[in-house]
Amino acid sequence: MSASEYDGMAPAYARDNADSPYNQYYERPATISLLRDGSDKAISEIGRGAGLLTLWLVEHGAKVTATDVRPRMIDLARHRSDGNATFVVGDLARPLSFAPDASLDMVVGSAFRRSMAGASARDETP
Repeated sequence: MSASEYDGMAPAYARDNADSPYNQYYERPATISLLRDGSDKAISEIGRGAGLLTLWLVEHGAKVTATDVRPRMIDLARHRSDGNATFVVGDLARPLSFAPDASLDMVVGSAFRRSMAGASARDETP
């Protein structure tokens, strides 16, 4: 699925991501459990989607720069975070130009594969 196709379904994706049992009880808690303490850390969250993990990171004291290739997803995540994170529309197949070398404490990517240039549901491999 292309970035523009994801943008077209962004509101429905955001609702499903917030409410689906997979995301609510498995993917998001599993990711959070791996993060430990993110307070006062500079974190880049890649493949941001609708911003639920961004919100959690911000609420737990992280300084977050969230990146997604889909502008509409960035808009939804920005709205959800109340301006407490930095958002960048960007292609993960390119260097993270917003982050100078050694400026990040951590990079978090939860299900970001679809955000990479040229990636789509049809080229995912199990």
